Amino acid sequence: MHTTDPQPAGYEKRDATIRPLVESGVLLVVLCLVTFWSMIYLHHWLQSFEQKKEPFGNALTAAREVPPAPLLETAAHMPLNWAETKELEKPLFKQSGLSDVRANERTYLETYDWVDEQAKIVHIPIQQAMQRLLEQGLPTRK
Repeated sequence: MHTTDPQPAGYEKRDATIRPLVESGVLLVVLCLVTFWSMIYLHHWLQSFEQKKEPFGNALTAAREVPPAPLLETAAHMPLNWAETKELEKPLFKQSGLSDVRANERTYLETYDWVDEQAKIVHIPIQQAMQRLLEQGLPTRK
């Protein structure tokens, strides 16, 4: 017959035993610690190995060369090394490089020019474009 005796509170003892769960948890923690310490040891060993190597690396790397002095941008008509010239004074020369780029940009921003002549598209000076934008406003959806 069926009995209706109350069962004690807790867990069902035949399904889960606590000992294997605790042992596997402890084993997992130990494995993590062993892995952590072995990685630290490996890191220190590789670091000391790198410090013992030659200053130029291994045999496959090219020898390090001291780079030459910086090559500054100069005008095309100027010599790279003034010591090679026999002139006593440095001639006046036109500015080149960044100043030329800035001058070209300034010219483009301050003048009229064709963007596409066949399509009749022209760019206007930036000050005039900003003034028109203030007067007309930005286009909006309706």
